[in-house]
Amino acid sequence: MNRKIGIPLFCATAFLQGMVFYGPIATLYRQARGVSVFQITLIESISLACLIALEIPWGYVADRIGYRRTLAACNVLYFLSKIVFWRAEGFGGFLLERLMLSAVLSGLSGCDSAYLFSLAGEGESQKAFGAYEASATAGLVAASLLFSTAVGGDFDAAGFLTVLSYGAAMVLTFFLPEVPPPARRSAGFGTRAGEAAREVWDNRRFLLFLAAAALLTESNQTITVFLSQLQYVRGGGGARRAELAL
Repeated sequence: MNRKIGIPLFCATAFLQGMVFYGPIATLYRQARGVSVFQITLIESISLACLIALEIPWGYVADRIGYRRTLAACNVLYFLSKIVFWRAEGFGGFLLERLMLSAVLSGLSGCDSAYLFSLAGEGESQKAFGAYEASATAGLVAASLLFSTAVGGDFDAAGFLTVLSYGAAMVLTFFLPEVPPPARRSAGFGTRAGEAAREVWDNRRFLLFLAAAALLTESNQTITVFLSQLQYVRGGGGARRAELAL
């Protein structure tokens, strides 16, 4: 029963959270609210550092309260972060939104896949993960199409519709079924953090690989999401719409 209810609900949540209506104008949206491109990249750098720093604490919390409660807490914060984004003005507002998002993503990291694996079981896990990723991508595509055909360059409406989508995703999270809790370790947070630090120190070359992967991912995010939109406008694509919105 858990599998029949949980997997479709979880995929529906992924679809709704993929519907970021301001995605096609993420850079222009921020510029219209008083944030420069340099400030955008600075916010992204701070966000990445916070995300990495919160990975271990969130893992400890997930072990204590379970996957479902962790997902619910993260999705509540996810919803609140979209409200902050929608109403943000200037560097401080968008920095706050990104810090909230860092807390969300570090909490969901590993927890969402562990929860889905618990629902699907080892034999059906690949199929479940495929459906989950496809749902998120479908949500993003649907939001982009709706932005082009219905929203029509209205920045405020794009932010508000994203808030509604994430609010619906948050509500669905409350109906997710319970799964067996993760095995708890007797060691406290300080002990586990020390163990992780020692493992990192003993595998310093692997740490360099992780740092390089993180920088590559962040560079890809900055270029494909933020800088590419500036080039699109500079080339004349959507220029009139951007001028009207700005």
